[in-house]
Amino acid sequence: TLVELLVVMSIMATLASLAYPSYTRYLHRSRRADALVALMQTQMAQERWRASHPAYADTLADLNLGTLAAEASGHYRITLALNADGGYVATATATGRQAADKACASLSLSVRAGQIHQSATGTAGADECWSMQ
Repeated sequence: TLVELLVVMSIMATLASLAYPSYTRYLHRSRRADALVALMQTQMAQERWRASHPAYADTLADLNLGTLAAEASGHYRITLALNADGGYVATATATGRQAADKACASLSLSVRAGQIHQSATGTAGADECWSMQ
């Protein structure tokens, strides 16, 4: 009957409203993995560059990574900046649909004095944002 159909539809709507936030978190986390891979590729390319040059590269174009590292599958924009101490900072900033990820709005990998530091901006901590789990 119509009443039974309405009850079933209301139950399905309730279940869908409970599942949607979890699904969105899953999407954000999986897209974050693209940014982490791009940052790690940038780090490896910087180390290859540094092996044959006196300093780290100051642009992504010098590293010859193509669009994968520069765009991180279209969900993050990767930027590169040199530090005054001879290191660098590679940052992945969420764009497009991923910009709704307030937990990890940006991820940064910096090299200072031979030490690698990982950080993030957003409501989550760097440990959570850099976790691949």
